[in-house]
Amino acid sequence: MMKTGKNLLRILGIVLLLAIATEGVAADSEIFNDTIERGNGYQINNYVIDVADVFTEEDSKGASIYIYRKNEEIDNKFLSVNDTYSFDFEDEGEVTVKIIKTAGSALPRAQLSIVLSDYSLQNLHTNKVINGGHDEATFAGTPILDINKNLDSDTIKSGETVKVTVKVQNTGDDKATDVVFSDPMQENFVLEETFVDQMGPMSIEVDETKTIAVYLLKATESGNLTLKPTTATFSNTVGQDFSQATSNTPSITVEAAEKEKAVLNLTNQASSLTIPRGDTVTSTINIKNTGEAPAETVNINLDIPDGMEYVEGDNEIEIIDGAPQIYLESLGEGQEKEISFSVKANEMGTYNLSAQLSYNNGADESINTEAITNNIHVKEGRFDFLLNLPIYVYVLPILVIIGVGGWVFYKHREYKF
Repeated sequence: MMKTGKNLLRILGIVLLLAIATEGVAADSEIFNDTIERGNGYQINNYVIDVADVFTEEDSKGASIYIYRKNEEIDNKFLSVNDTYSFDFEDEGEVTVKIIKTAGSALPRAQLSIVLSDYSLQNLHTNKVINGGHDEATFAGTPILDINKNLDSDTIKSGETVKVTVKVQNTGDDKATDVVFSDPMQENFVLEETFVDQMGPMSIEVDETKTIAVYLLKATESGNLTLKPTTATFSNTVGQDFSQATSNTPSITVEAAEKEKAVLNLTNQASSLTIPRGDTVTSTINIKNTGEAPAETVNINLDIPDGMEYVEGDNEIEIIDGAPQIYLESLGEGQEKEISFSVKANEMGTYNLSAQLSYNNGADESINTEAITNNIHVKEGRFDFLLNLPIYVYVLPILVIIGVGGWVFYKHREYKF
């Protein structure tokens, strides 16, 4: 008893599996049983059964039928009443035609039974009587949508844009109808501007090419990135739906954007290039930011050569460890600053005043540069000639002055008493 129960369960399981495997497939389905007049036909998908001749005489009742696949005749047969004829259908099923009866004189007609075997009825998109036979039938083809997504560049920098062009061509043998496209948003990009946006629904003829989208994407992240595909759903001329068409997935290299940088131009100009010893000369420093970012921690060291000494300068100049320096926390884009200072020439000779600049250019780079004045010539001072005279020239006048002074002092005291 137990064994019989187990066998019954196995049988039920097998039946269930077969039912699932054959779901939607009818072993024998009578899809037509009615009369068709001579000259007309019956269409099953891309096959047409034409009723060419109908014979109603008692001793020759029957009809001639012609089988067409699209416009190509694949067979013909005369069938007497109750005769049947079968042909393969779409490489997976079978169609059986039977003449039930014939009738009529002015309009001869035959009653046909058409049975479709071993074929999924879900794939049956056309089954109807065609007045005029196969010449008047509309046959369904297979649209093939070739979607191409193209980029105008395969390498850009972060923050730059790339132009995306999406085109589609129907390379199949039937018009694509009810075409609807989907173009998902791309990660690591933002939509900057749209020029063409035709997502459907639309129809695309055989061999027709359409531009469905043109837009700019701005890269927000760097790396080797792949764009998502554009997809499309569509049908053919008889409303048969097809699998989703998918475009290519182009890749693009997004390089890290270079940081904007500060560029400081420094000049150093002396007010005079020839001065007497003991005089002062003014040096004017001009600093200008011609870059695209603020300069930070701007430092200028003023190098005063031996034989000269720093006298004074603008408020931006500080004396640190005995040396004059200029410090600016930042100098903005396009900003310009002019700073002056004066030095005294203590010794004759040829000198240069040097300004040594260092700063951060805003891209974490330390920049060093230098600006030097033209040669400054220090000549003999206005009274330097006295230093070249013999010593008695200095001593005798001094002795005379001392003697005269002493005599006047003596006489003054003599008269007083």
